[in-house]
Amino acid sequence: MGMNIALNTREGLLEAISYIEDEKRNSTNELEKLAFNCLKKTQEFNDIDLEYRVRIALIVIHNDLHKTDLVVSMFPWLLNTCDNNKGRYDYKQILWYYRWIITAAKHYSSIPKSKLFELTEDFERRCREVGIGEKTIHDYKFYFYSEMGELELAEKEYVLWQSTSYNIFHECEKCDKLFLNCYLADRGRYEELLEVIQPVLRGEITCHSNERYNFHLGMLGYMMLGKWEEAEFFAAKSMKQLNPNVAFLYPFSSHMVYYGITGQFEKGRKIFEKQFRYLLGALPDVPRLEFLVGALEFFKRLYKSNQQLIRLNLPKQEILVAGEEGYAVEEVLNYIQSEVDRLARALDQRNENNHYKQFVVSLAERYARVEAPKTDN
Repeated sequence: MGMNIALNTREGLLEAISYIEDEKRNSTNELEKLAFNCLKKTQEFNDIDLEYRVRIALIVIHNDLHKTDLVVSMFPWLLNTCDNNKGRYDYKQILWYYRWIITAAKHYSSIPKSKLFELTEDFERRCREVGIGEKTIHDYKFYFYSEMGELELAEKEYVLWQSTSYNIFHECEKCDKLFLNCYLADRGRYEELLEVIQPVLRGEITCHSNERYNFHLGMLGYMMLGKWEEAEFFAAKSMKQLNPNVAFLYPFSSHMVYYGITGQFEKGRKIFEKQFRYLLGALPDVPRLEFLVGALEFFKRLYKSNQQLIRLNLPKQEILVAGEEGYAVEEVLNYIQSEVDRLARALDQRNENNHYKQFVVSLAERYARVEAPKTDN
């Protein structure tokens, strides 16, 4: 999608900004580029209101394109501008994006635990000052604690979340029904997972990208329960929702597991090629770990099938190097295992527990027990 509008006039800039605001939920790299050009022009015009509008659009675009580092870098300007111009901008909208920042921050092992608690305390204080309500606070604290490995505290937050009512800060009550989906998947509670996401699988909830983020869980859940027809059905539906040129590391991790267990090695190879380059960038550690755990199972199955070599079109890097006939599957497997161990160790050191070490072992044990039915081919 492109747009030929001259940005050197205020009228052209306003037209472009309106276009970006209308299209920001259909994010593309081209739209992001246009928004960056508009941002430069708003700064040249020294127009803080237009700059604010562009930055609001950009943070949504970055989030949709899973450019987490850019989401994080965009936020401080927006928060500071709101703080310095009380009542001028939509402060509650900024607090909604604050949730994104805390989610992203806890996924980086380089961000100290003390800083994470500082952010959560600041967010809670701000929410209570504007009367947003306790349900929002318990919502984000549930996943905050669960992903920090504090599962008992997470369960307590869930109980509190259930007992509190909504106030003025709630995006979608349909989405609320899916609250536990990722938590149940992580814990291996697949029957409960499928029950929770049934409204999406049946086509009753289609808002807020829920199909993109739940079809792969449907595929995974049915596979782990040995329901292969259903797993195949949602594997196909999930792939239609995913762009391999965007860092959808968590959904594609499920596909790597599925394609490895079912022996669809060519499909898994293509996903690994496309997503691998994001592992070398500035994305958070948790989604990188999630993808690599799925890739680990894929390459275990490939190695088990007695395939010694695999041709992969990967960015050049120092650790994983191809030979003349491709990459040695065993070397790829060893590389992935070392990265999984490194990321889990870094997160556990930051969190001061061994949650991620146990988590990746648990996933590997679960996946190892699953075997696809034999075919007549």
